[in-house]
Amino acid sequence: MSLQDFEKRMERDFADEIDSLTALSKFVVLQPTMTRNPVADALFRAIVAHLKGALPGELKERLFSKMLYETGSYRALFFPSYTPDPYESILYNGPYDHLEQAQWSDFAVALLCQDIYKISASIKKEMRKEAIDRQIQNANSLINNRLWIWYAQVFMHEMPEYASLVTELGGPEQALLKYEGMLQSSQWLEMVTQMLISGNFPDPEWFFYHTWIKLVCLGVRDLDNLIDEIVRGTNGTLPSSVRKEAWRSYQTWMPARSISYEQFKEADSRIVKYAYLESGDVYVKVPEFYAQSFFDDPGNIYKNEPSSCFAAGSMVRMADRTLRAIEHIQAGDQVLTPNGPRSVMLLVNEDLAGRYLYSLNDCTAKFTALHPFVRAGEEHEPQLAAIEPRHLGFNMPTMSALGIMPLNEDTVLHAYQTTEYKAEPTKSTIRQVLEHEPQANVNGEQLVYDLILEPNELGTSEYYIGDDSIQFLAMSEFPAFMHAPLLTATMLMMLHTMYENIGDTGINVESINSFVAQHLLSQCINDSIVQALAVIQDVHVAVNTREIISLFQSHPLPELMANHLSYYRGAHPEDAHYHRSNGRWATLLLSKHAEQLQGAVSMGWRRFSIGATGSEYVADAEVGERTGKPGSSRSLHFLPTNRILALSVHSLCLDAEEAMIHRNLTFEITAAVQVNKHLYSTVSWTKERDAAVQDKPSLFCRTFYDELYFAEFPIETEQMQMQVQFTIVDADTKQMIFSACNLIEWPLSNDYAHRNALLLNVNGVDCGFLYFDLRLITPEDVRLQTVAKQTWSKEREAQFAFQFGAQMGSVLSQTLPKLLSELDEGNVK
Repeated sequence: MSLQDFEKRMERDFADEIDSLTALSKFVVLQPTMTRNPVADALFRAIVAHLKGALPGELKERLFSKMLYETGSYRALFFPSYTPDPYESILYNGPYDHLEQAQWSDFAVALLCQDIYKISASIKKEMRKEAIDRQIQNANSLINNRLWIWYAQVFMHEMPEYASLVTELGGPEQALLKYEGMLQSSQWLEMVTQMLISGNFPDPEWFFYHTWIKLVCLGVRDLDNLIDEIVRGTNGTLPSSVRKEAWRSYQTWMPARSISYEQFKEADSRIVKYAYLESGDVYVKVPEFYAQSFFDDPGNIYKNEPSSCFAAGSMVRMADRTLRAIEHIQAGDQVLTPNGPRSVMLLVNEDLAGRYLYSLNDCTAKFTALHPFVRAGEEHEPQLAAIEPRHLGFNMPTMSALGIMPLNEDTVLHAYQTTEYKAEPTKSTIRQVLEHEPQANVNGEQLVYDLILEPNELGTSEYYIGDDSIQFLAMSEFPAFMHAPLLTATMLMMLHTMYENIGDTGINVESINSFVAQHLLSQCINDSIVQALAVIQDVHVAVNTREIISLFQSHPLPELMANHLSYYRGAHPEDAHYHRSNGRWATLLLSKHAEQLQGAVSMGWRRFSIGATGSEYVADAEVGERTGKPGSSRSLHFLPTNRILALSVHSLCLDAEEAMIHRNLTFEITAAVQVNKHLYSTVSWTKERDAAVQDKPSLFCRTFYDELYFAEFPIETEQMQMQVQFTIVDADTKQMIFSACNLIEWPLSNDYAHRNALLLNVNGVDCGFLYFDLRLITPEDVRLQTVAKQTWSKEREAQFAFQFGAQMGSVLSQTLPKLLSELDEGNVK
């Protein structure tokens, strides 16, 4: 039965009983269609518009010295098309339930941060994705609880028949009396019951939701009791989704299931846009400048601090079974581990820096969001758990190979339990995870702590920590080096060579306190990687490093790691004092460049050609033209025939839950490159290359280490954007499993760029990262590296790891002090 038939039946059956029947019957069936709902569209537009308008903050002039950039409010920069919506006022200042303006601003910040996380190339590793997602989920919950009342207010204006019918029925009070009378009449209830039972009622959920909405519009006093009465009058045939307990949550009408970054894609072009830093007579591009500026200001609540530790007072189980507060541990103390007593080599201390702390069950020990705990599961299952697992993997990439699950209710951890009679190992199920706001410290710095134990052949550093009743098994925030031995060898060789040249006082990263400085440091490391690889691609071990490499190769990794820990101690190596700057320097190298260094070693057969098309630097005279909006007349120019774009696929790092779903599959990757898609040029270029197949069946980090070539790659005489698209399929069935996409600004510095792209599963949910890099090389390079790849061996790879590390250390010992000196002199803010 259609609504028109329903209306006619009411007019026929109630003709002798109700005045103004025609108007009332029309009012009863008044509702928008599901396919075209002006009420929902108007409300959704208002919510999105208000969130854009609520974006706080401003990028001020001369905030950064020696920088060229646009200024203004972040709202104007990221959402230039924003205009206020007429319905916005009901969302934050209406007569009914609304959200405070600060809540809208917090939601807007989280949404823009989510968009930045999805598409940025350089910022996402610094962002607390889990915290962003939690804020968006909580904000959506607040909005969802109020949608019904906002919907009712918009309904009165967007359904023009509403006002005229209410007037015809004698005004709101009379309309409510007549409407309630109709709904409560036994004849109407009997008619509706028959239609519900026979299945002839036209979409009862939609109808009754709008019935309650119209009652709200008319000012009904006790809607829940009225709904109960109608449920009884229809013999319980009313759908459960529109009864009093659930109808306010009925949101089939919403254009989107929730508010997310998808509604804010207007910001994408600004997120990837760069600014210029003056450096002598040239300007250096600072990519994603506006996104990073926003993230450093309103978005800094989601900044990922680079350490994971325990609060003072957390109790460590010692080797003699006694307990001691972690802050009182000293070098040489023996602590209990699952493999027996182990000596403490280092007590790490870091500033809490305003971070939230967490605790488990009734245990009073508090820890930061990134600290790893050891799960009690099967050998093939993820071994670790953390509050924010993805960003623990960012900070300690080697831990990703172990698998890191979210630490939440029902997680089972290894622990040490104190009972009335004894203390013994056990397994503890997490019932609750509590979040604690950090307490202000009157002395200005609140320290948190971690222990680093002497490495053993397993490459693990684990200890029991908690309170007097229970201690959970925690893993030190320390590289799981036995899962990446060649990366570890490269890192050790690099740091050893660097400290040999500049002294063991190390690198003072304290001066790197702005994202511009951090970009320059990251670019310095990138350039050093390329320079080191270009030097050693044609030579074997340098004479001045041959003895050092021989020494390193003749000692086991645990011994080398133990020696390396001395760099993280202060002036008194006999104690456990932590050299914070050296520790942060090593953490920075691992968190930002581990995959890059691992790929360089695993594909040591590759060739590098430096300086084919330019770099990050542009002449002073070009800046005005570069910062202006390019015209539509720009054309594509192809590289000379002696240049080829090489795309190297490194690895897929999957979230542990997603990895377990696909643990039996072998993946295959296809890559496509697009130039100037959606940009100013009318000419676009797309090319697709054959698949790369994973070379190792590892579970959580699938490695490929293969290369795809794109000849006749087109470039512009000026800036352009290149989009790399990946499709990941099951190698057997060819069914798509994941997709990934990354937007890259041209030209590349040193004709090289290392990138990561967010992996999306078939449901569009992000579930990990794909790491890759791009290079410009010559046909001769292709020929030479093809030959080198055919003769590549594990022995040559191991030798190359030490060569590369030594050369990297040599290059960095020259470039880093110069950069840090410039930063100390204040040349970059």
